[in-house]
Amino acid sequence: MADETTPTTPPPSPAGFFSKPPQRPGVTPPLRPAAPPPAKPSPRVGEAAEPHPWTRYFARMTDIILFSLASGIVLGLVAPVVVKTVNGYLLGLLIVFAWVFVESALLATWGTTPGKWLLGITLRARGGRPLEGGAALGRSFSVWLRGLGLGLPIVSLVTLIKGYNRLKQTGAASWDAKGGFEVTHRPLSGGRLALLIAIAALFVVFALIGALAG
Repeated sequence: MADETTPTTPPPSPAGFFSKPPQRPGVTPPLRPAAPPPAKPSPRVGEAAEPHPWTRYFARMTDIILFSLASGIVLGLVAPVVVKTVNGYLLGLLIVFAWVFVESALLATWGTTPGKWLLGITLRARGGRPLEGGAALGRSFSVWLRGLGLGLPIVSLVTLIKGYNRLKQTGAASWDAKGGFEVTHRPLSGGRLALLIAIAALFVVFALIGALAG
């Protein structure tokens, strides 16, 4: 029979099971693995992960050059009186404006244009869907107004500089951010580069012919 004067050990408290054991002197506690860095947010709709302002500029200029050459040939064959009587500067402004409707039709159908295709640029609506006709027309009109400055020399210089700075700072052109358009870029292949050089050479030849004829 146990002695009644012997002290009994008190049962451990529930908190004792959850308390940290005492650290012995000179023993370094194990280090916890560092938490992984937060993942970088994916580009927002209408923004490119890496903006390419010069690529987009040359694609736009390639489109306008090709359309101007085609328009000049068609007008010269169908309505030569227009080419002879209408002021060349005014005719150029009208051709740039007419490109708004051609570009929007191409974007709604193929998601790209000849110049954009050569430079590896594709446009899609939110979620990768094809552009609708109205959205494509609104985008092309905004590019003509806020990007090209109606085709007017001094105005277009100001709008192009503003567009360049915005694209570098935010990663998205104003018309793409507003419409929720996704712009993708592909590397430039050797074949497309050769086509670009041929187009540039063709433009120089036509310009020289026009200057000599004038």
